[in-house]
Amino acid sequence: AVSSYTRCLAMNHASTRTATLANRAAAHLKLEQYSKAEEDAELVLAADPSHSKALHRRGIARRNLGKYSLALHDFQAVLQAMPGNVQILQEIEQLKVEESKSANSLR
Repeated sequence: AVSSYTRCLAMNHASTRTATLANRAAAHLKLEQYSKAEEDAELVLAADPSHSKALHRRGIARRNLGKYSLALHDFQAVLQAMPGNVQILQEIEQLKVEESKSANSLR
C-alpha cells in the first residue's frame, strides 16, 4: 500500500495529495513505521491543520515513538473536533498508562 500511495504522490495531483498522504500515514502505522507515519501526518497538517485523521495518526505514531506529551496534544486536538469520541478517549487513557510505565522504568 505504501508504494501505491507513493506512486500516486509522484503523479502530483494536488487535489488528492492530502488524502493520499493521510492514507500513506495509516499504511506506515500498520507496518509499524512510526517515524514515517509521523512525517506524512505532518505534511497533511501543514496543508490542513484541522485534519482530524492526520492528528489521530500522528498521535498514534508519536505515542509509539515515546513522544507522550506530543501525542497527548494531538489526541486532545482530535477530541476538541469530535467531543466524546470513545476511540480517542481510549487512546488518551492508553497513553497515560504507557507514559506512567515509561516514567516508572526510568526510576
